[in-house]
Amino acid sequence: MDLKITNLALQHLVLELDELLQGAFLKKVQELPNNWLKLKFNTKNGLVDVIASPTALFTASYSIPAKHQSSGFGALLRKRLANKKVTQVSQNGFDRVIKICFADYTLVFELFAKGNLLLLEDKKIEAVYRREKWKDRVLKKGEIYLFPKSRGLSPVAEFGEFKKVIKEKEGGIAGLLVRSINIAPAVAESACEKSGIEKSVDVSSLSEKQLKELNKTIKDFYSENKKGKSCLVETEKGNILLPCFACSKDCKEFDSFSQAIETSIAKQATSGKKEKEAGKKHGKKIEALKRALEEQKAGIENYKKLEIEQKEKAELIYTNYQEINRIILEAREVLKKGGKEKEIMYKIKSVSDKIKNFDAKSKKLILEIE
Repeated sequence: MDLKITNLALQHLVLELDELLQGAFLKKVQELPNNWLKLKFNTKNGLVDVIASPTALFTASYSIPAKHQSSGFGALLRKRLANKKVTQVSQNGFDRVIKICFADYTLVFELFAKGNLLLLEDKKIEAVYRREKWKDRVLKKGEIYLFPKSRGLSPVAEFGEFKKVIKEKEGGIAGLLVRSINIAPAVAESACEKSGIEKSVDVSSLSEKQLKELNKTIKDFYSENKKGKSCLVETEKGNILLPCFACSKDCKEFDSFSQAIETSIAKQATSGKKEKEAGKKHGKKIEALKRALEEQKAGIENYKKLEIEQKEKAELIYTNYQEINRIILEAREVLKKGGKEKEIMYKIKSVSDKIKNFDAKSKKLILEIE
């Protein structure tokens, strides 16, 4: 099932990761079967695996097997970051971009679209997982890294800016918040409910007092910089991750944001391996069936040849039946009279020149018929 991580949930995930990883040393960088990354850190709480997917980071509660061979990108990260100390984990504003900072380098995780990962030295791109070109920036080695532009007004904007942006447009308030401010639909709906405003009400009908309350609620959501519980809201289109204080629907609570993410998407970390293994097994079955089919075809051809040979023999026997019968009868008469084995052999062979051999023990004649 898909997981939608709101930028508000991402903010609290970063708080968790910063508390855990600040001062930790990066020991290993490994690639997983589906091309996700596993970063092993030596923290104050011991070794911790951080899994990087295209849409999230989370700490793994169990070991996820890595690929035996890694790409050049993974090898470069190991070379540059082995045993480096983490100085900070942060979010770029309220965007879907997380930074893990070291003394000399910065890992940047862009958790939108297809996802991307970059290694920066100062502000220059040292390595990038996927080269990309946007209207206002280029992601490739050697380029100066530019963060993506934020979408909409900051959720902690002051009331004057908030009112100006909202009053310039028309429509239902929840949809308008999503289009105008850098927040997710679930956060906008929750802010409306906690402010006592119907989410579909037209913005033109809201008083200044209601707008102030809405602005205050959203600011409070994004100013809540403290560790708290997370919740998953299940919908037909997937799970939505939120801080519990900003959730207004039935949900499943978790002690941490990493735990909620792991519960939703950790199984995908090994999906590539499972698919490859299943593909190999499927391929082996197909090869086995192909071999069996070829053997059956060969067997049919052999039976056809044998059938032809047997028909030819039957026709020869039928055509020469009288002579064959005469030879058999005369050979029996020789056997009835008895005698030494050599003498019997001589007498039987003298019956016909078609007799090529005679087995005295089994009493079988071998005839050559043309």
